Amino acid sequence: MRAFVTGAGSGFGRAIARRMLREGWTVVATDVSVADLVGLPDGLPGADARLSLLALDLRDPGTIEAAARVANEGGPIDVLVNNAGYAVFGTQEDADLAAIASLFDANVMGTARVTRALLPALRAARGSVVQISSIAGRMVFPESGFYAATKFALEAMSEALVVENAAYGLRVIVIEPGAFDTGFAARATRASRPRPTDGASSDRYALWDARKVAVLSPPQDPDVVASAVWTALASGPRFQRVRVGEDSERILNLRDSLGPDGWVRFMVARVGGPADESPVPTPDVVLVATDNALRSERPFMLARAARDAGMLDDWSESEAGRQALVRLE
Repeated sequence: MRAFVTGAGSGFGRAIARRMLREGWTVVATDVSVADLVGLPDGLPGADARLSLLALDLRDPGTIEAAARVANEGGPIDVLVNNAGYAVFGTQEDADLAAIASLFDANVMGTARVTRALLPALRAARGSVVQISSIAGRMVFPESGFYAATKFALEAMSEALVVENAAYGLRVIVIEPGAFDTGFAARATRASRPRPTDGASSDRYALWDARKVAVLSPPQDPDVVASAVWTALASGPRFQRVRVGEDSERILNLRDSLGPDGWVRFMVARVGGPADESPVPTPDVVLVATDNALRSERPFMLARAARDAGMLDDWSESEAGRQALVRLE
């Protein structure tokens, strides 16, 4: 079996490429610079003979076409892993729009370019496309809207890809990781404009950061994502989304419970917006309700789900909230 992996120089891409090499696959590993791919086969006996290293820049169609041509000359491509990408953070008002345009060129258009270049070979092989998305493909935090938009786009592109090509045997797997130890945040910081100290939202930064840190897990091992990819490739339906990481499971489970609009109203309440519009009841509502009146009804169940998702951390900041958390037990 042969796999083509983008962004294999670090993070998920490197972990996935190494897992495939460990399992005996042939891997075409790509990154912006071949130098970033040095050491990829280290510690894997015989991997050098099954590994090709190619330069590929998502914003440069020429490098994509060249890499695809070399890969196709080596034999059938069974799996494409679209992993390469990055983040730019900033509010809708303050983000650097030139940097955002470049972000979309890489994450959205670059992924489309790679997929288009390899799709004929993948169809011929009745192969699989693995799309490395994110929990950000289903929800947003403050300042992540533009990055999340690229992942929302990837999820939509993935659905269209399988609908258009399932008749030819193509499989599409969308991986939705939470927080992992990939250097993601440091790269995003370098790519993003510094937060303005006198902006309209500057007094909200500390709250936004606290809410995000409270719900995300400490950075997890990227090998967990590689294992999830390997398991999904081994079996499963023509199209599947795979949540990877403890935080991804609980955050997206709660989002599903609340529904897309209810989720947004809940997130608004978490950052200081109107709590009475949230589908999750306030601590005061939980405290005044009798056990029989609320415990078996949807609002109470949603409060429990939010607690289980680790997203009622703000309740511990008040006496009423602490008492309500006890009532939820």
